[in-house]
Amino acid sequence: MYTGVPLLCDNHYIHQPVMRYPQPGARFSKGKHMIGKIIMVIGILGVLLGGAVLLISLLLPLVTDGRTSWDEALLGIIPGAVVLVVSFLIFAGGLIIVLVQRKKKQLRPSER
Repeated sequence: MYTGVPLLCDNHYIHQPVMRYPQPGARFSKGKHMIGKIIMVIGILGVLLGGAVLLISLLLPLVTDGRTSWDEALLGIIPGAVVLVVSFLIFAGGLIIVLVQRKKKQLRPSER
């Protein structure tokens, strides 16, 4: 981060850039915060995918007027439900990571 420091040169002030070094470990703190968000996004996408598969598999016997049996529809219902539940757990884990990191950041406001 550069800040200008006024210097007097030929009776005029000029701004000389000065490099301020971040605190040790500050480079990776943003990456840790992004990991929680990435986990949340993966969880949300999995929930959408699992929900779509589950919904389509549930509607398949009803829409096809009996041409698809419930036994055949179970081949999509069970995996869709598993993906939905696992993805929700992944989303909840990512949310917990983000909230814990946000709480830690509020406890140490002097490190900005």
